[in-house]
Amino acid sequence: MNINETDKDVVLNALKDLKKGSMAMMIAQILSLILTVILVATIFPLIYMYLTATTAPTIQTMPFRGLIAIVIITTGIFGLASLIFTIYGIYLKFIPGSSKLKKWRDEFSTPSTLMKIGYIGGLILIVIGIVVMVILAIILLPSIGRGVSTPMNLLRFLSPLFGGLAITMIGGLLWLIGVIGMIILFFKLNSIFGETLLLIVAIILIITIIAGLLAAIPFIGIFISVAATLLPLIAWILAYIGIGNIIKRLSAT
Repeated sequence: MNINETDKDVVLNALKDLKKGSMAMMIAQILSLILTVILVATIFPLIYMYLTATTAPTIQTMPFRGLIAIVIITTGIFGLASLIFTIYGIYLKFIPGSSKLKKWRDEFSTPSTLMKIGYIGGLILIVIGIVVMVILAIILLPSIGRGVSTPMNLLRFLSPLFGGLAITMIGGLLWLIGVIGMIILFFKLNSIFGETLLLIVAIILIITIIAGLLAAIPFIGIFISVAATLLPLIAWILAYIGIGNIIKRLSAT
């Protein structure tokens, strides 16, 4: 498609942001995949040990305690690194990139708005919900056992914690709106620039959402969740290549 020189600079800058964001999300997914492999490789042996032990092992009798400690630290590091790359990719690259595209063409207005509302609002509510639950846990948990004798009293006693959980769940729903905005963004990029790889990215992200919902199914849910971990990685690899193809075509004209 023909783009004048003024708009061309804006579009190229936006696409470069999206490409960097795709790279960051790709790294985040690789770290998440490693984290998933570590968890699966350690959780299943522990479950097997509990099921086959004649008496339930305690932390003192549990073998490989040092290895378990290393796994916990390692998963924490990988989880934090994945979160950092995700924040960089979404908030510092994808949202600004979509805003630049919005200035160029109105077609990008909807995905840009959805991403801002979903990702920014969702993150704020998730953080607030977690902070509320942590503060209430610090205040309430030490009092458990002093006057909380029945399950109903315990439930009533801990009910404020469910408020923080509700806030976190609302934040998760807003985050889903951001993901939907991201999907629409890739559909628009494919429609305007004719890059089929980005259409495939949008479809894979839709499948990922569906797989995430199916992960709640008992027993098979965990296998669906592990399998679905590969889908976002494939999507971001294709997004990085597809956006790169558009940049090459625009730079050559």
